[in-house]
Amino acid sequence: MSENTYYRVQVPGVDATLLLLALTAQEGLSRLGEYELTLSCADDGLQADDLLGRPLALGLGVEEGRGRFIQGYISAFSAMGRVGRDARYRVSLRPWLWFLAQSRRHRIFQNMTLKEVLEDVFKDYSDCFDWRAEESTEPMEYCVQFAESDFAFFSRLLEDAGLYYFFEDQDEVHLLVIVDSMGMHKPVQHLREMSYRPNLDNNPGIMQRWESRAELRPGLFSLVDFDFSKASNREASVLSVSHASAATSRHGDYRQEGFPGRFKGRRSGEALARIQLEAAQVCQQSRWGVSQSPYLVPGQCFSLVDHPRTEQNGDYLIVAATLQFDEGAGLRCEVEAIPTTQVFRAPIQTPRPLIAGPQTAFVVGKEGDPIWVDEFGRIKVQFHWDSSGRRNEACSCWVRVAQPIAGKRWGALFVPRVGQEVVVEFLGGDPDRPLVTAGLYNSGHRPPWELPAQAARSGLKSQSLGEQDVYNELRFDDKKGHEQLLIHAGRNQDLTVRNDAFASIGNDWHLTVGANQFLKVEDDLHESVGGRRNTRVDADQSLDIGGDSHCRIAGQWQSSATDMDFKANGKLVLEAGKSLTLKVGASTLVLSATGVAINGKTVTLDGTASVDINGGATAATTSAKAAAPAKAKQPKEADDGRD
Repeated sequence: MSENTYYRVQVPGVDATLLLLALTAQEGLSRLGEYELTLSCADDGLQADDLLGRPLALGLGVEEGRGRFIQGYISAFSAMGRVGRDARYRVSLRPWLWFLAQSRRHRIFQNMTLKEVLEDVFKDYSDCFDWRAEESTEPMEYCVQFAESDFAFFSRLLEDAGLYYFFEDQDEVHLLVIVDSMGMHKPVQHLREMSYRPNLDNNPGIMQRWESRAELRPGLFSLVDFDFSKASNREASVLSVSHASAATSRHGDYRQEGFPGRFKGRRSGEALARIQLEAAQVCQQSRWGVSQSPYLVPGQCFSLVDHPRTEQNGDYLIVAATLQFDEGAGLRCEVEAIPTTQVFRAPIQTPRPLIAGPQTAFVVGKEGDPIWVDEFGRIKVQFHWDSSGRRNEACSCWVRVAQPIAGKRWGALFVPRVGQEVVVEFLGGDPDRPLVTAGLYNSGHRPPWELPAQAARSGLKSQSLGEQDVYNELRFDDKKGHEQLLIHAGRNQDLTVRNDAFASIGNDWHLTVGANQFLKVEDDLHESVGGRRNTRVDADQSLDIGGDSHCRIAGQWQSSATDMDFKANGKLVLEAGKSLTLKVGASTLVLSATGVAINGKTVTLDGTASVDINGGATAATTSAKAAAPAKAKQPKEADDGRD
């Protein structure tokens, strides 16, 4: 470096004069700058509390007005003791973005573009952030920051979108710039051209060493994903996209496959595959050079001239730089660059957070709605780590709910209700892909039966949305000697059997109907009673027979009534094998196999033609036996399941 090179160190709030003795700076696109400084000071009493967290500005230049500024915050401090008359200190300098790497956050972003998400993340540093990306990004339906720093979250979102960042050092601001194309890069400050001069030094406009480098990288990237909303068939729901490099190596394409692909449609999937291939191939063709210039900063471009191999001359983007200074050895800058005809993408290296096991969450919904569900049976949940405080339908995306079995308009369905605690797992451990797999009881939602006293019981029990004491229940009790299957309908029960129904009851069957019972049989009704049949009707009984009525009684038939009327529109035949007696009070009419006997206080016979009367002995008469029906027993009440 020339003799008039100066190094100016400023720490606001520190009155001591600090001199730079040595510097190592490592910078790169989409990389946090790291700066290690060795400082000299006449004051040997500086403490860590005097410097840690304070901003530091370092000016490098060859003359006034043409300096390179390095700005950051002191993140580490070491007192090295005295050397000669001065004390020496070592400090580490980091950009303001480094502070975002010290946090750990849990939060959810919904239906926001990447720019909107980053504006929220950087809301405390809004003056230090500049979005210069040309392509707009689609809103992200659901994006979770889970147990990761703001910096890690920011980095992986940019990597996924094919964006990258660098810093511009301005007078007052260390500006974070986000871009997605070569056209957004500016030329190197003060040096639009760098001349290749391997034997010349002490000139910041000279490139002393220059190497062309190449590496084998993947040549084909394919992504596969599944969209349940299009799962009418596998071909529609499983989507595969790929992007291949124009050049193929002699050893093949080094295919890389990704699942889940994290894309919605074919167009977005192809764009994502292209971005990931470009990220995998970044610096496949690169250049490495050495200069004594302090101005070579990642994110800026320069033109190389005067190289004997003409294909090396051209425009380059600096993607990484290592700047070293020592007061004895001077300044050295190593740069990595790529031709501006290439595409730069940040390497996809920030790990996506993984949730290794299940978590629990509460079901949430719109205020006043006990069930909040969409057409697919999906629900909304709020995780315990979500401190947004919303506790409503905006807490999460729609989350699918695993069921015992799911078919095409058949299967099982239990929709978790607002307030219930559920188990949530994550497909592939991805926080952005939650799945409800079960429900849990807790102190606020206890099991339907008392435990451990009723531990032998199992089954299903629901509850009315309007009345706490109205419920449906299917219960199994396996307690020895009390085994039971209980079915309880809170209001109505409907049973439909399209073909035959069979019921076999090994002992008694009790049926109690609180109001009316209606029975309709389209064809025949057959009943067979092996013992007695006792029927009691407290009011009237009506019987309407459209055809014949046949009644066969092997024993006796007794019938009692206040009045009886028998009417036949045709004939009425009464036939008895031994005798037929008609009796009213003391008057009788007895028909027997040997004759007819009439007995009464007064007997009147009228004949329009003639009446023949023969005298003889009066036949013996008997009285009709009164009916004595057996009393019908009352059925036992069914268990209502309340115990």
